Amino acid sequence: MAIKNVTIKPIILLWARQSRNIKIEEVVSHFETVGRKKYKISDALIKKLEDSKDDVDIQFTLLKELAELYKRPISAFFLSDPLDKNFIPKSFRTILSKTGFEFSRDTYLVFDRVRNSQEFIIEAKDALGIKLKFPFKKYALNDDIYDLSKLFREKFGLKGFPRETNIKTDKDFFNYLREKIESFGVLVFRKSFPIEDGRAFCFVDKEPYIITLNSQDGDLDFYGSKIFSLIHEFAHILLRNNSVENNTFFHQKNEQFCNAFAANFLVPNVIFNEQIKNFPNSPDNEEINKFVVRLANKFFVSRHVILRKLLDSNIISNSLYKDIVNKWEEKYKALSKKKFAKNQPPEILALNSNGRLFSELIINAESANLLTKNDAANLLGIKDVYFESVRDALI
Repeated sequence: MAIKNVTIKPIILLWARQSRNIKIEEVVSHFETVGRKKYKISDALIKKLEDSKDDVDIQFTLLKELAELYKRPISAFFLSDPLDKNFIPKSFRTILSKTGFEFSRDTYLVFDRVRNSQEFIIEAKDALGIKLKFPFKKYALNDDIYDLSKLFREKFGLKGFPRETNIKTDKDFFNYLREKIESFGVLVFRKSFPIEDGRAFCFVDKEPYIITLNSQDGDLDFYGSKIFSLIHEFAHILLRNNSVENNTFFHQKNEQFCNAFAANFLVPNVIFNEQIKNFPNSPDNEEINKFVVRLANKFFVSRHVILRKLLDSNIISNSLYKDIVNKWEEKYKALSKKKFAKNQPPEILALNSNGRLFSELIINAESANLLTKNDAANLLGIKDVYFESVRDALI
């Protein structure tokens, strides 16, 4: 016998929608298609359901539509209380309220998924016999950036150019830095969300700390921008402040500090100053471009990092800097924006997305019967059939 009506708490309906950053008008628009008009959803009806003082009865088929729209399991609507309403750290919410900036629905989904991953590790770490304690003290904005970046280059085992550490490509360099950061007990994810919302973010309100990079950042075959974002977010962890690496917040001192740390970590002044001795006299833009590209390739960073270092070193003027950047941007816009992801096995995609540390923790949790294979696969974002392939890839 089919279920016709179900009883739901209004606060659950409100939480299910708002925590996904879905506006009422978006819900109304969703139900304006021919097949959904029968529910007669309106702005007034949604407000009435969500604001009711008593539990509300709604059609089960309508609940299934809302579950699909809000990307939640049906079971979530039968909770007596909302799940964690603070899945975005307080500092994020403070920044957003002051700037009026709103994340997209897709970004909220990533926040939610990353937070769920963190919560599981917090709950399971004792049973798994792990601590994931970040080993470094909290630093401050008045700490010397040059000394700090030098200190952490040593802790990362870096000497000179990356190739001097036997790192051959920018992808290798990215993986090297990621593995080093994970060895400090930090989870490093790569997730896809609108680039307009940010290049990366980190959670440092509780351990294990988390860095999440936007997989849409930069070109598919170039890791320079991802490398910079990774070290930028690591600097936020050193300061212990949550961040969204987005131009909207660039004016903040925290962002300036983290940008400077990343720039000096990746391109140390002592090495850079030796290189600029070869900077051409009275160069034109083409000569500057060649110099910048050559140096960017040596450090495995983007051209923008090198050009900015030239500006900060008073090698080029601010007007020349802006002129070159504008030309780069025009050239970039003229190129096709369509990107084709290379065909990769699901287990490799899962490892790229979740990182080795988190993947190993989930595999170990499943082996210890703390998770079913289905739940473990869900945390890794894969189908059950690929779970063993991920296990094999980690060996």
